[in-house]
Amino acid sequence: MDILIIGHGFVGSAVAYGFENCGNTIRIIDSKHSSTTLDTAMHDWDGWSPDFTFVCLPTPTVDGRCDITLIESTLIRH
Repeated sequence: MDILIIGHGFVGSAVAYGFENCGNTIRIIDSKHSSTTLDTAMHDWDGWSPDFTFVCLPTPTVDGRCDITLIESTLIRH
């Protein structure tokens, strides 16, 4: 399977490790580890379509609510 992982921190790296060891093709997007963004990846990887995408981004709790700002800014184009 072809798998895309967005975010390669604690969770993203564990997901990548688990799926790589099963013989899958893994591609990772993480701004802390490379300059590849979702937009540049879609252009650079023209024709490649993942079977699954895992979004492994931080969603901290702020005042008792889940802050999904990072997910929104990553996935929603303005």
